[in-house]
Amino acid sequence: MSTVGLWELICTALLTLLVTVTTTWVIWRRRQHSLFVQLGYAGPKPDLVWGSWKQLQKDRIPVMGEWIRKYGKIFGFFLAEKPYMVVTDVDVIKEIFIKDSRIFQDRPLYALDVEPMTSSVFFVKGAEWRKVRSIMNQGFTAAKVKLYSRIVNQCANVFVDILGEFCSKSRVSEMYRLTQSLALDIITKAALAWEIDCQRNSGDSFLTWMRKVFEHADKTALESSFTFPALRPLLLLFYPLSSFARCMKKMMDDVDKVTEQRRSGESPRREDMIQMILDAQENAKNHSQATGQKVKTLEDRHVSSNAVVLLIAGFDTTASALAFLLHLVAKHPEEQTKILKELEDRFPCVHELSFEQLHELERLDMVVKEALRLYPPVPLMVARCCIKNTTVLGHFIPAGVNIIAPAWYVHRDPDLWEEPEKFMPDRFSEEKSKRRHSAAYFPFGLGQRTCLGKRVGLLTMKTALIKTLRDYKLELCEKSQDPLLMTVPSLVGNPKGGVYLKLTARHSRTVVDEA
Repeated sequence: MSTVGLWELICTALLTLLVTVTTTWVIWRRRQHSLFVQLGYAGPKPDLVWGSWKQLQKDRIPVMGEWIRKYGKIFGFFLAEKPYMVVTDVDVIKEIFIKDSRIFQDRPLYALDVEPMTSSVFFVKGAEWRKVRSIMNQGFTAAKVKLYSRIVNQCANVFVDILGEFCSKSRVSEMYRLTQSLALDIITKAALAWEIDCQRNSGDSFLTWMRKVFEHADKTALESSFTFPALRPLLLLFYPLSSFARCMKKMMDDVDKVTEQRRSGESPRREDMIQMILDAQENAKNHSQATGQKVKTLEDRHVSSNAVVLLIAGFDTTASALAFLLHLVAKHPEEQTKILKELEDRFPCVHELSFEQLHELERLDMVVKEALRLYPPVPLMVARCCIKNTTVLGHFIPAGVNIIAPAWYVHRDPDLWEEPEKFMPDRFSEEKSKRRHSAAYFPFGLGQRTCLGKRVGLLTMKTALIKTLRDYKLELCEKSQDPLLMTVPSLVGNPKGGVYLKLTARHSRTVVDEA
């Protein structure tokens, strides 16, 4: 056989192989994409490669809203080959997230299953999740959060001082970047007792990196893994070379250094979250040695992973929620008056409110809750994975389907909320709250996997708002967006284009330089 003939044979064989592989893949993918049609659920027609990923990437909140209007309260879509079922029926949501939580206990995995996510309380599964969650819960009890209130107050005082500096130069401030600095200051101190100067130093390296994590996440690997699932092991191999992975490793190494210093006695004890985890480890070890019984505790990988993920999760959720809250209060000056009147009536001579006093302010609580209704921190992806075939209120859900309850649309459902687009804090009066469906409001999630940091987030929002309103009147300005839109670059909703507000000092105030 001639060389030319041999090459023709090889090319023909390769072409045949390529056609066979491509045809097999297309048949396989179409079979996957037929799942919801076979089950009788409506939904957007999936792209062969991307599913509905590219549609969602355009602008997630409006796209999801269009789907809900077109396909109803329960429908399905695909991200590549992964099936997702959207549920806005509150009765079904309650069954899935609360009553049948054993079947819907786990959160869906993201495209690349890597640390620190793999070992964190957010994504571990089954018995391992119950072990990790039970220990992590100890760091977020009311008693523990009360201890963190000192940190929150100190950081909020710096925040208000910085507002004073901005106010003296220009009465218009972009609040979102300031609330990011405040949130990071609080979470680093509360979690790891790190002393960073991210509020006064806008160029702080850690703050800059955290912003990049949310603004410039590595989309190439994510999209590649959606397109070619077979390449995921290869992408995992190259993941450590990415800038995101290097930053994560640096953070985990820093946490490991802190834990070693605490254990060796090089660093003093601190009342922070990492100390709580280390104490739980030590107590379990001592109990095992004393009784000979094995006690559930966290491994070292859980310690560093959960510390890092707490920093990431607590940063942008709190920053965005507070920025939206400040915008709404600026738009509704009557609420500023009501909050300050209640404060003066209840605690006329108290400058620094205690943890208990803060939670006695009913109007403040209603305003914060209404802000979280309109702008939930995770607006679309409150999600669970179905681990076995089940039927919920007549709806069959097969194992492997991921369930999404989009808080943004449940919170704005006119069947559940009167004039849902309006800011009306009175919705959260005690009487009206008692009459509300238990699955109609979930800014921090639902069921067993409700957000661990809920109490810290609320404490931060209330403390920062009270301290700000005591010293400044907030108003919308020419640069303010109204209505303020939310964009969802990943999971957390952010104010689109920033939050510009006009600040006017209520009285003369001396700014204390704590730098």
